[in-house]
Amino acid sequence: MLHSYFNRTLISFIGLITYLHGNAKIGNQQQKIQQSLIDNLSNEAKLSSLFALCDRWESFGPDKLKTLVDSAKLISQKNGNLQNLLITDYYYSAYLFQKSKTDDALQLIEQTAKTYFGKYGYDSIYTRILSLEGNILMRSNKVDEMMKSSLYFMKQAEIHHDTINIARALTGIGNVYLRLNNQPQALSWYFKALNLLNNEEKRRKLSFLFNNLAITYYHLDKEDSVNYFVMKGIKYAEQSGNITNLANAWMLKGGMLTGYSHFPEAEIAFKNGINLRKQIGDYYNIVADMVQLAVFYCNIDQSQKAVEICKDGLSIVEKYGHNYGNEIALYEALGFAYKNLGNFEALADVQKHSIDLKDSLFQQNTAESIATLQAKYDLQKKENLIMQQRFDLSRRNYLLIGLSAFSVLLILSAFLLLKSYRRRAALRTALLMSEAKSTTEQAIVNAENNERKRIAADLHDSLGAYAASIASNVDNLQTNTTASSSVFQDIRENAQAIISELADTIWVLKRNELPLTAISDRLKSLIIRLRRSYTKIEVDFSESIIQDIVFGPSQAYSLFQILSEALVNAVRHSEGNVIKVIITSNQFWEVCILDNGKGLLKTWSEFGGNGLDNIKKRAAEMNWSVEWQNLQNGGTKFLVSNTPK
Repeated sequence: MLHSYFNRTLISFIGLITYLHGNAKIGNQQQKIQQSLIDNLSNEAKLSSLFALCDRWESFGPDKLKTLVDSAKLISQKNGNLQNLLITDYYYSAYLFQKSKTDDALQLIEQTAKTYFGKYGYDSIYTRILSLEGNILMRSNKVDEMMKSSLYFMKQAEIHHDTINIARALTGIGNVYLRLNNQPQALSWYFKALNLLNNEEKRRKLSFLFNNLAITYYHLDKEDSVNYFVMKGIKYAEQSGNITNLANAWMLKGGMLTGYSHFPEAEIAFKNGINLRKQIGDYYNIVADMVQLAVFYCNIDQSQKAVEICKDGLSIVEKYGHNYGNEIALYEALGFAYKNLGNFEALADVQKHSIDLKDSLFQQNTAESIATLQAKYDLQKKENLIMQQRFDLSRRNYLLIGLSAFSVLLILSAFLLLKSYRRRAALRTALLMSEAKSTTEQAIVNAENNERKRIAADLHDSLGAYAASIASNVDNLQTNTTASSSVFQDIRENAQAIISELADTIWVLKRNELPLTAISDRLKSLIIRLRRSYTKIEVDFSESIIQDIVFGPSQAYSLFQILSEALVNAVRHSEGNVIKVIITSNQFWEVCILDNGKGLLKTWSEFGGNGLDNIKKRAAEMNWSVEWQNLQNGGTKFLVSNTPK
């Protein structure tokens, strides 16, 4: 069910943005009182008060935080205290984070973490810096770097026996697996963190962990566990006074109630969450909440409200910075609303934007790289244990020093001999590689030249016909001043065909490879364009892609041209009113186009002319099979595949 998919996606966003933080307290009146007393304090006392207010940055908007940070920085610069200056840099990173300027925030927090640890080592300030760095990485969808940061955080916390921050780091690792839709692994890491929270105080500090557990069980359709953990999240967030975590918990509850069709209760939960969120002014979370609310309205048949909310959300994204996760969710919710309203033209435009965003995000992060980082962490942990054991042995056995020195000399001698051998081997290898590289580069140049010539010929053949037709239409206009509007329509259609042909060619050539699903999506866009001109023809599209086969640019271009030509032939020449397009892929792939028209005629020229010859030629070049068959009850079946005969 479509709305269920949206709820699961958006609920994941709510959980993941809660990673690690826990200092935002409910106390706006107290903040005002403290602010009024600051002017009467000494510089040191004033700085302490400013830092105390900044610690609650999650409870108020970015503009107020920047004002406090600027005041604290002026005092820190006057005092010349490096530690205080680094703390102000931490809070300024939080301000950039609130403004959704994630690239700037990440650059500043990474530099701050490096400098602070080098000067002052591991302490409570450093753990907050690492926490904020994790939040920024997760919001930026850099899950591989997030995993690396969480593993490093856990290592440092374990060295210093810091239980609460070990739990924070474990939660961060669980968040990465949840973002990768690996719910069993996410639960494993979350419960490792939960087992460390052995009292109420610790649970209040990490109230967001219960939200993340609820999210994971929601993906696994465990409603009882969902209700249990989300109520725990609300309880501990209220007790801790953390507005951000409390707002997240209410929005999370609203999304889950929507997924289980408890709409009145969901609306109350959303309103509670939004009222709390307005106190903070975090644009990233506001946009995420707007997506949740838009999906909710779609589910209760108020799609026009959803359209307005999504457009407002896109305006906020445009104004305060792009975030792929929220932006894709906005477009998907907007498409859902347009579909409910029957506005398929707007839906097609939204789907195009959504596909472009997903292409930008494609292969940005991989589960393989995360597994590699975790393996490296395990290896480092074992090496640390070995080093500790060696250190203990060395303290008790000083007599082994002489033997160790002798062993080092032996190893050094062996190393020098090995290095000399490797140098000679490297010279031989470099010579062979140089020759192979020269041969390979020449082969690549030749292949690229051949491919350019082939594509140029294809464009000349396809676009030349359209250009000649336009020239003929122009001549007709010059000689016949009373020409009908059909001539102008012909010119418009031919020009549009040239634009589409160039757009399709550029779409293929600007990528190193294209999966079958991308070609399928492009074919859907072509069908939408054809429907505008052939409104009486019904096109049914289905796909069963078990293995998403990847094509090179040349293969993708040829396959799309074959399918485009076959589909246009069916629309224009079959005289049928129903066309079916079926795409299947497992070990091999095939595409079938069926129509209920008049069937194949006796000669190629009667059925499609040079277009069918072009299809056969392209298929032969790619070593694919292609065939046309008359159906028993009338109509034509076209089939292209890479299935061996």
